Amino acid sequence: MDFQTAVRTCLQKYVTFSGRASRPEYWYFVLFMVLGQILLGIADNILFNTGHVSRGAGF
Repeated sequence: MDFQTAVRTCLQKYVTFSGRASRPEYWYFVLFMVLGQILLGIADNILFNTGHVSRGAGF
């Protein structure tokens, strides 16, 4: 099972609670979610400047 097929299958069966996912299907979906979180975090930081830490006079 390749990356695209695994992600597509997981998204189609997202609320189906019967059966089991194969090992590659599970880990490709986890990889997809981690990469998505990283990309969305970067976009959030660029658009809303959420990664900026303001420091007081003591730093």
